Amino acid sequence: MSRPGAALEIEDLTVERLAAASEVFAQALAWHGACLGQAAESAEGFEALLPDLQLFAPASEGAPYLHCGLRTTTALIYGREVALAVAGRRTLPGEPSALALSAVYGEAAAAGRPIAQHVRLALTLDDMTHLVAYHRLVLPLSLSLGPAVGVVTRFAHGPGRPAGPARPPRPN
Repeated sequence: MSRPGAALEIEDLTVERLAAASEVFAQALAWHGACLGQAAESAEGFEALLPDLQLFAPASEGAPYLHCGLRTTTALIYGREVALAVAGRRTLPGEPSALALSAVYGEAAAAGRPIAQHVRLALTLDDMTHLVAYHRLVLPLSLSLGPAVGVVTRFAHGPGRPAGPARPPRPN
């Protein structure tokens, strides 16, 4: 999707690859497959995923956060306080590519199917740039408030894939 070496690189993956990479991806896909993202149809399964989910409301100009679970890469990078306070925000500190990252949310919602990706980006926090790489699974959802997407993320590890920051950067 973007050129190597850019501040943001997004590579499409198969959902099967993500399911094999982490149990949380497999669980999220199984839940979504059973209820097609209708949270009310399987509230217990949805609630079990909440610590691993970031919830967004797709919009034409970014996607505001509805929820950020404490086991997401966002919570690990920015910390618990930021994760608990992001509802309503469209971007996070040092995240230059919020619109590019959220572009797939509307695509997933319109298609009604999960999208799997590898994301690599540079985040600048406290005047330091950190290269972060993670896998993400974007799930179209139907919540009581309307259409949404759930995003499950895990830092990417393996040959040729940098891990998350050794010491997650924290905002001031």
